[in-house]
Amino acid sequence: MKYLFFVVFFAALWLGNQAKADLPKKPIQKIQVKEGQTAYSIAKEYGLTLNQLHRYNNFDPKADYLVTGSWVYLQKHSALRGTSPDKQLNQGE
Repeated sequence: MKYLFFVVFFAALWLGNQAKADLPKKPIQKIQVKEGQTAYSIAKEYGLTLNQLHRYNNFDPKADYLVTGSWVYLQKHSALRGTSPDKQLNQGE
């Protein structure tokens, strides 16, 4: 009887881990800059502080100008840390 319990327990544990491994990862949220947008206007629109937006995108804290059509992260990301979303796209993201 104890053997059956352990078999059922480990089977359930294994199946639980398999289900977690099959879940898709949540995509990192980013936007494309529209004409006239600034780091401040994007931060305000998406409920971020300007400091958060600068950290997420490795922006110069003194600069507020963004290039139209460039990509801006709206959350932390870990892939290729220290590069902008545009540079990551060019590197095959």
